[in-house]
Amino acid sequence: MIIQTDVKCLYCGHVSWRVEMEHGAAWRTAEMVWPEPGGTLPARPRCTRCDGPVYLDGDYQQVRLRQSERRARLQSLKAGAHVPSSVPSELEPQAA
Repeated sequence: MIIQTDVKCLYCGHVSWRVEMEHGAAWRTAEMVWPEPGGTLPARPRCTRCDGPVYLDGDYQQVRLRQSERRARLQSLKAGAHVPSSVPSELEPQAA
């Protein structure tokens, strides 16, 4: 599962970056999506406002599935399994 979360300052609470990464992966592997899309975090990230230490905010959102998860969902749909409400509409079977 790919997630998006904020990189916040421990001291002042400022959001220095928003990153996208694999859930559970080392946070240094994260890819920046704001303010510089496609950028990488500095080797020693610090707050851009007060130079304080930063952390990954625990309030994250899922942005897309891993290929293996998507493939498993598609196979279950083809087999006629129940379609959970979290499956995107483009994956739901179309009426004939």
